[in-house]
Amino acid sequence: MIGGKKTFTDRYGINRWNLNTLQKEPQRDIFQAAWLAYLVRDYGVSAHWLLTGEGQPLTEDQAAR
Repeated sequence: MIGGKKTFTDRYGINRWNLNTLQKEPQRDIFQAAWLAYLVRDYGVSAHWLLTGEGQPLTEDQAAR
């Protein structure tokens, strides 16, 4: 489970200011696709859900925990 933005950004060396800016201004061109890969690989977030908004946000394995 992700403990929060600070935990997530510290773990992956992401500038937290960029993540905060992106949240406030989604049109900014600072998004990194790797951020999604971390969620899929390490936290069991469904890639299908992230890309399409369809289905369940967590993989079956993660949802069962």
